[in-house]
Amino acid sequence: CPALTDVSALGSVDELLLSHCRGVVNVSALGGVRKLTLLKCTGVVDVSALGHVRNLNLEACTSVVDVSALGGVTSLNLTCCTGVTDVSALGGVTSLNLTACTAVTDVSMLGGVETLVLNNCRQLVDVSALGTVKHLSLFGCTSVVDVSALGGVTKLDMMYCDGVSDVSALSTVQQLNLSYCTKVTDVSALGTVKTLNLVGCSGVRDFSAVPNAFR
Repeated sequence: CPALTDVSALGSVDELLLSHCRGVVNVSALGGVRKLTLLKCTGVVDVSALGHVRNLNLEACTSVVDVSALGGVTSLNLTCCTGVTDVSALGGVTSLNLTACTAVTDVSMLGGVETLVLNNCRQLVDVSALGTVKHLSLFGCTSVVDVSALGGVTKLDMMYCDGVSDVSALSTVQQLNLSYCTKVTDVSALGTVKTLNLVGCSGVRDFSAVPNAFR
C-alpha cells in the first residue's frame, strides 16, 4: 500500500502486516501489536516505540539505524537492515535474524540469544562470544576464521565459511554444516557429530573418521 501514510489507528490490532508501505513513517502507535511485520517500509526510521512487540519483522527497513530499544522483543528479524551497526542491546532477544546486516561487526553481546542468524554478515570476524548460542548460522560469513569457541553450539551452520580451516574444536556440536568450507582439510575430530554435512569440502581427502557424513 504505497499510498498509506497514517497507521495511528492500528495499535490495537493483534497481527499486522505492512509490506512496501513506503509512505509510512510514524509507527509510534504500534507498540501494542503482538506480531508486527514492516517489510520494506523504507520510510520508517524510529522504531523506539516497538520494544514490547513480541514478534517483530523489520526486514529491508533500510532507514532503521537505532535498534537499542528492541532488546525486549522475543523474535526479531532485521534481515537486510543495512543501516544497523550496533546490536549490543539485543542480547536478550530469543530469536534474532541479522542476515545481510553488512555493517554489523561486533556481536560480542549476543551470547545469550538462543537462535542467531548471521548469514552473509561478511564483515564479521570475531565470533568468540557465541559459544553459548543454541542454534547459530554463519552462512557466507567469509571473514570468520577462528571458530574454536563454538563447540558449545548445538546446531551450527557454516556453509560457505571459506576462511575457516580448523574445525577440531567442533566435536561436541550435534548438527554441523560445513558445506563448501573449502579450506577445511582435517575432519578427524568430528566423528561424534550426529549430523555432519561436508558437501563441497574439496580439501577433505580422508573421511574415515566420519563415515556417515553427507558428502
